[in-house]
Amino acid sequence: MLPAIAGGKAKGQALLGWFGSASSDPNDIKAVWNYYAAATYDGGQTFASVRIGDAPVHYGDICTQGVFCGLIPGQPSNRNLADFSSAAVDPATGCGALAVPADPYNRPDLPDGANNSDSSAYVALQQDGCFTETTAGKAASQVGSGGGCLDRAAPRARVAKARRAALAGTTADRGCGASGRGHVRSVSVAIARRTAHGRCRFASGSGRLGAARSCSKRRYLLADGTAHWSVRLAHALPRGRYVAWIRTRDSAGNAGTQTTRFSVR
Repeated sequence: MLPAIAGGKAKGQALLGWFGSASSDPNDIKAVWNYYAAATYDGGQTFASVRIGDAPVHYGDICTQGVFCGLIPGQPSNRNLADFSSAAVDPATGCGALAVPADPYNRPDLPDGANNSDSSAYVALQQDGCFTETTAGKAASQVGSGGGCLDRAAPRARVAKARRAALAGTTADRGCGASGRGHVRSVSVAIARRTAHGRCRFASGSGRLGAARSCSKRRYLLADGTAHWSVRLAHALPRGRYVAWIRTRDSAGNAGTQTTRFSVR
């Protein structure tokens, strides 16, 4: 419901947003709605999609009767979302933005009268996989024309060598290209040494370890290469045990992260 769409920076690119529910009826007063976004880089042959946020954004129906909402006896008339959501792409960066009305605080498990019929404005900003002027061409060359192939699998990565000042490995992507191969667009790696309190000290490009912080707040370093990649540090890491998160993204927008552990001696 309430779909929004914006074009990317090149032919075949688009950003989409919409409210989605497991219910098949938008007038279902017991429906639970999440907001979703998707990007296509190849003219709609494949989509990379994600749920925005980690909780539902609307409960109940979304009235589809336009100006008649609330006027037909016995029909639901929830207009909390004001009938809009918007999508846009920054022409300078190629990153998408979504403006979304939501009222997660109007919940059916709250006491009667808790629904104030209002909603609030929320904004979601794309962080990676942003559109470029060449992305569409790369994606199309890998997906091919026709064939019905939908690439929904993220690339897989592995570490081949772990040294004090370098990490190297390979990636593989099923994709829709020749012999089933896809095109890996980027590889980035976060390297950390865990502290005694379960936090992480992430390595910078210099090889120095930063202050301890949550392991979920990773500091990624862009790797050289894709099919065969490497991350080289200016200085050797201190001896010890480390964990590395390898983040990969393919030309269809699929992203994946693999974790590996290694020791520096």
